[in-house]
Amino acid sequence: MIEQEYKFIILALLLLYHNSEYVAREKDKELKENFEIKTNIPTMCGIKETAKNFGIAKYHARQLALSGKVKAVRAGRGKILVNQESVAEYFNSSYLTEDKPASTYNRIKPIPVKL
Repeated sequence: MIEQEYKFIILALLLLYHNSEYVAREKDKELKENFEIKTNIPTMCGIKETAKNFGIAKYHARQLALSGKVKAVRAGRGKILVNQESVAEYFNSSYLTEDKPASTYNRIKPIPVKL
């Protein structure tokens, strides 16, 4: 009789142990999912801070955001938040080309004059 009680207690302890391992694995999965969600949050800064971070004028940072060249959102009445990763990507993918003549660079064209 005592042996059966010990077997029952041991069996109950084993079930509790396996159940606690299962719960721990589920918690680990949940923590990993929450961490992945938190790491996907973009870094957003205002126009002034974006200009300071990238060494550009506030006007230029605002124009990049308003023209849609970088990702940005409005927060409140006048606050514009700019995605810092998209600004970095914009500057990393920008380059000056040497194959264009200087007179047509940046859409400036000479005015033809008849003499």
